[in-house]
Amino acid sequence: MALGSLTYKTPVKIALIGSNLTDKAGFIVKLTDESSVALCTTAAARPYGVIVVGCDSLTPGTYPSQIAAGALEIVDAYGSTIVAMAGGTGVTFGSSVTVLNTGACQDSPALGAGEWSVGYALSAAAAGESFLLSFTPVVTQA
Repeated sequence: MALGSLTYKTPVKIALIGSNLTDKAGFIVKLTDESSVALCTTAAARPYGVIVVGCDSLTPGTYPSQIAAGALEIVDAYGSTIVAMAGGTGVTFGSSVTVLNTGACQDSPALGAGEWSVGYALSAAAAGESFLLSFTPVVTQA
């Protein structure tokens, strides 16, 4: 169900993208302003949602640009169970996970102050495999 510039279960209208989201289903995104998203590539960035269906811009290779109509879908409702992509060393069932510099996830045994856990793994996966994620972002306090 492609919703164009609207995202699934969100009141925020996403009209611009700051990075190529083609073939990025399961990757984590962040808001870069009130109507723009980009891949979340650091544990210090607040995760906004998980890509269900990715997209390129209307002008491939040129970012930011408008989202191709009917392409981008993001689940951003806290507590949602969503399929996410494992990277790095993969994820372990029941572990808190964080985002990597690619936008994929891995186990987060020790986060520093101000770094985000994106949720908990409801299944295990090796790097490059998908897993079930309970999307519940929490920031580590000092």
